[in-house]
Amino acid sequence: MSIIHLLYALAATVAIYACLPQLRKLTQTKQSDEFSLSTWVIWLVTQGVAVLYAITISDPLYATVSVVWLGFYALMVTLIVKYRKEAKLAVVQEVTQKP
Repeated sequence: MSIIHLLYALAATVAIYACLPQLRKLTQTKQSDEFSLSTWVIWLVTQGVAVLYAITISDPLYATVSVVWLGFYALMVTLIVKYRKEAKLAVVQEVTQKP
């Protein structure tokens, strides 16, 4: 493995770990109002294309990193949608239960 491969693997690992506070905040607060769903969906789609590209050029390191990012973005989008639905449902229940 060359120096640039090692640097890429290290940089990707650091970047992925740097995003974990976003995931932690979302799972702890269970509120996704401050997260832009459209931005996260765009990142998810872009990463899906990156995975296809990595497979096409037969680059296992890039493919691995891209798959990890794809999983992260998919999880974030799923949780953002889930917590938005739960928040809307809570508001509807609150409104319908008022006398």
